[in-house]
Amino acid sequence: MKNKFLSTIIIAVALCHSLSAKTIVIVSHPGPGRHWADLLAKAETECTVIAAEEGAKELSKRGIPFTYFYQDSRSIKSLDEKEADQLAETVVTMCKESDCVITECGHSFAVRVEQKLEKIAPHIERVVYYDNPEPFVPGGYSEYTSKQIHYANAVLFANKKLVGETILANSSEVINLIGKRTAGLGYYPLEEIEKIKQMRSRNQLEYRKAFFDLHGLKDNGQKIVVYFGGANEEYYDHAFPAFCTIIKTLVHKGELTNTLFVIQQHPRARIEGNRDIARLNGSPHFVVSKEKDSDAMLSLADAVLYYQTSAAPKFVLSGIPTIQIGHALYVDVAVSSGLVSNATTSQTFLKIYNSLNLSPLTNDQLLMLQDKVGISEHWPSHLNHFLEEVSRNRKIVNKHVEL
Repeated sequence: MKNKFLSTIIIAVALCHSLSAKTIVIVSHPGPGRHWADLLAKAETECTVIAAEEGAKELSKRGIPFTYFYQDSRSIKSLDEKEADQLAETVVTMCKESDCVITECGHSFAVRVEQKLEKIAPHIERVVYYDNPEPFVPGGYSEYTSKQIHYANAVLFANKKLVGETILANSSEVINLIGKRTAGLGYYPLEEIEKIKQMRSRNQLEYRKAFFDLHGLKDNGQKIVVYFGGANEEYYDHAFPAFCTIIKTLVHKGELTNTLFVIQQHPRARIEGNRDIARLNGSPHFVVSKEKDSDAMLSLADAVLYYQTSAAPKFVLSGIPTIQIGHALYVDVAVSSGLVSNATTSQTFLKIYNSLNLSPLTNDQLLMLQDKVGISEHWPSHLNHFLEEVSRNRKIVNKHVEL
């Protein structure tokens, strides 16, 4: 199997033509895929996208053209060192004629691509797109991002408030941004939020009926509480087990008897072996969602639970009662705004759940959270300006190299 894979990659490198584009964007994860689908649909800029896995699916759903850099039943994360190296070299071959390459961040393959770009095509401007609104993200995202930024020339933050802030590699180590150009877009998927709010106000009962039909369940007026899962080691080893323990403890005590706890897996968790679901051991206390559209689940949820996700502000801004639940407190923008409480024990969770505020957010609360996420209506012009500046700087650098 591995020899066949390597042969395929070697052929791909030999036959692959570099893409004639000034700027190439690389995505394989769903979050950056959604971001760039929206960014490229609205900003007046020309970028070529190469994609794989869940990132490609998000682009495809939104009608954004792209070129695959990887299609295989095995996940990129499962590749061994030699296979991953071959794939990274394929990516660089596709990009070598460009002026600028923008990579997503937060995983090992992105680091590998950044290393290869610096070594094989140092003339290219290497930009890391930091899609998360938080200055620190547990579970490997920040550690990989730190390694990636080491090889990059610039960092583009979705949250413009992060420009000039301390960005962490782990709970105590600061990412070195000295000598790196930084810029902020002010982007967050507000149109998705408006769509969810409309779905909840107009079609919540329809989505609820479709959910019960899809899962073969009887609607007895249960509250539907949707837990949005993750896909990193901290989630698999700590956050998800803590969530399960808290809910099981309460159910065994006779609490929450008319509540359905639905697990909405992260798309990557599905392609990485369902490690979270395997921990359930067929537990009757949870329903594993068959719905792959997370927005459809948000449209019918009576409440949302999570530990760490860049979508937390999206839950709150959509008007859905939200609780952070897990093994520890993670101070994200939703928690620091005072709009989301954290539960690490069954007693705390029950207290928070029974006192959830079902009232709509006030305008001041909305503005406060939007400010923390660094939202700006001018993000399309910010993106265009950034890419124009990158192009100018690269021409100057390359001219000096030629001299």
